[in-house]
Amino acid sequence: GARLRGVGIALLRLLTVMSSGPLKRPRDAREEEQHVDWAIAASLAEAEDEQPDALLPPGHWHCVRCTLVNQAESGRCAACEADREAPFTAAACGGATTPPPQRCGLPGCNRGRLHHGFCTDDHKQRAERRGLLAPAAPGVERVFVGSTGEYACDLLTRASPERSSVIEQFTIAWRKPGTVPRVERVYAIRPPPALSERFARHLAAVGNERRRFHGTGATCDFAVDLNRAPCNSRGCALCSILGHGFLRAHAGSGPNASNRAALRYGPGLYFSSTSGKSNDYATHSERLRGSRRWRTMFVATVAAGRAYCTHEAELDVTRPPDGYDSIVGEVGANLNFDELVVYNEAAALPRFLLVYSSAR
Repeated sequence: GARLRGVGIALLRLLTVMSSGPLKRPRDAREEEQHVDWAIAASLAEAEDEQPDALLPPGHWHCVRCTLVNQAESGRCAACEADREAPFTAAACGGATTPPPQRCGLPGCNRGRLHHGFCTDDHKQRAERRGLLAPAAPGVERVFVGSTGEYACDLLTRASPERSSVIEQFTIAWRKPGTVPRVERVYAIRPPPALSERFARHLAAVGNERRRFHGTGATCDFAVDLNRAPCNSRGCALCSILGHGFLRAHAGSGPNASNRAALRYGPGLYFSSTSGKSNDYATHSERLRGSRRWRTMFVATVAAGRAYCTHEAELDVTRPPDGYDSIVGEVGANLNFDELVVYNEAAALPRFLLVYSSAR
């Protein structure tokens, strides 16, 4: 019925563009690509009106990028409209998950893959200029390659079980008064091979693997702005961690550097199982977007080994006591939330990057 007619019209327009005779200037081609994408968006929106998802109110749809539930007539996602480069993703029906892996790897293009994950060499080159690789795995919307070429960040979709797991941990572990922030995006980090191998060796030696939060700052807009790739500035804490791991040289350099409690257990690498606590150290990553404050936070894998547990407010140390691999500050009279501190840079590896927001 109407669904077939809508899709048929979109395909007809696509064929018309492809067989339109002489080659057009790049600008003309981009305009026609956008026109085709809007046509496909319209056909998908019509299909959504016909067959609404049973799990959502009639006519509503899930944004596949930030998971916000939107009204069908909105056309674009109310939360991440500024980042949207092609409307067809916003019109995906309720419960939509991962785009087919056969789709061109350039965001905004829904043609088939022909050239190394892209529809054309031109789209491949355009993606490379933006620091993008073609997604090769299910549940990945786009892949940002690091400035050194040694690491990558996979933007996960709702189809990814890892995404759901990390969001659940963040939400449950907030443990602070007030409303828990909304997770907008989750990136799975593929660290440089040397860092991954170093961590694997250390973990094999000490054991006790834990998943912990780490708040930090950023000087660039990567992760918050989908049009920005990771930067190469050593002064950007976020991108430095992505490319070089957690460094003790930067210990205590965050927003609470003037507070003695910032390094209450000496110059180590600090993590917490409480996402709300790590949020206190993410203030320098904050960006204002519309009516919301956006921040970033790492989820790291930490090899805690044998942990020395303490209720002391401070310890004048530069490493754990003999026979121990880490120090754990436990909740009590001196600590409202836990802290895990390691002193070997090989003991921690960034695994995920969260982008979350709260109302102003």
